[in-house]
Amino acid sequence: MAEESKQMAVMVFLFILFIILAVIIFVFIFSAYRDTTEYSEETTKTSVECASYSFRIEGGSISYEEGALSFVIDPRMGGAREKNPLIIVIGDEEIETQPIDFNFRQRVRLAAEKPENFQVYPKGCRDMIKTCHLAENRCE
Repeated sequence: MAEESKQMAVMVFLFILFIILAVIIFVFIFSAYRDTTEYSEETTKTSVECASYSFRIEGGSISYEEGALSFVIDPRMGGAREKNPLIIVIGDEEIETQPIDFNFRQRVRLAAEKPENFQVYPKGCRDMIKTCHLAENRCE
C-alpha cells in the first residue's frame, strides 16, 4: 500500500510538472507570435502608406538665397490620398514643412541657416530619406 501511495505521489508530481512546462511553452510561443505579428503589421502598414509618398528632388533645383533653402520635389508615384509634411534635417535640427501634396511637382522653400548638406523625408517615412548636397546641387 505504501508503495502504491509513493507511485501515485510521483505520478501527481510529474503531471503537475508537465502542466507547468506546457503553460510556460504556450506563453513563450504566444508572446513570440504576438510580437512577430505586431512587427509585421506595423512594418507593412508603414511601407504601404509611405509608398504613395515616393519622390525625388530634381537635380539643379537646390538653391540657397536670401536666407532660404529651396528645392523642387517631384513625385514618382502619385496617388497620395492625403497631404503630408516633409521633415528637413539640417544638422541636429528637424524642420517640419506645411503639408505637401505628393501628387504633383512643386517647389519647397523654407527659412534656414545655410547648410552644406541636409536630409529630406516625408513625415512618418524616415526610410525614404534623401541626403542632399547644396554645393553639388544633387541628392542621393
